[in-house]
Amino acid sequence: MPSVTPTAVPDPTIAKAAAALPEKLRPLARLAYDLCWSWTDPLWNLFAAIDPGAWSRTHHNPVATLLETPRLRLDELARDPAFLRRVADAESEQARLAASPGRCAPRTPGAR
Repeated sequence: MPSVTPTAVPDPTIAKAAAALPEKLRPLARLAYDLCWSWTDPLWNLFAAIDPGAWSRTHHNPVATLLETPRLRLDELARDPAFLRRVADAESEQARLAASPGRCAPRTPGAR
């Protein structure tokens, strides 16, 4: 039986979540829904930086954090070059890991 990768079929849920974000932050939707990677320290730190209060209130749920973060804050982050670099780095790392075997294995010493 052929295997199906998570990227084989476009997910309308991710597309809908991405459409609600400022254009430069749209990769965060895909990262938030990547259950094999969204629990790692680098991504936890990235989502915690978006809105620490929302991160705490949502019990560290990346999708809920994006939904609860005020648009003003998201717009601010979309203009922050340092944050955008972190998003780009996370997106690159996620793509690299998605192409590797055993992609759901823990990647960092403190992985949750």
